[in-house]
Amino acid sequence: MKVGGDAEKDPRFRKVIEKLEKSAQKTKKHPPASKKAAEAQAAAVSPPNERNAGAKANQVEAMKSAEAPKAEPNGFLALLRAEIEKVMPKNLDDADKFMEGNETEQVKGAV
Repeated sequence: MKVGGDAEKDPRFRKVIEKLEKSAQKTKKHPPASKKAAEAQAAAVSPPNERNAGAKANQVEAMKSAEAPKAEPNGFLALLRAEIEKVMPKNLDDADKFMEGNETEQVKGAV
């Protein structure tokens, strides 16, 4: 950089210009982007469950393609009705005992 006149003779001005030129040279020098990208990739720590997550994703895909048997529409209802019939009181005395006892829990536990 050329500057004429008294400014060029001033030692403080020359010192500032030299500093600027040196810092400009340092700034212009930089490593290639591929090197920095490789450093960042090497420094990145993958999560500990990465392998398991991939395996789980594959398992989900396998399960999606598996054929499931059709559920019987009345199967659950038939089972529920059978369990209710087992525990339901047959007469008034049994009904009183049913309400006092823990038979309602038996129905819940059976299902």
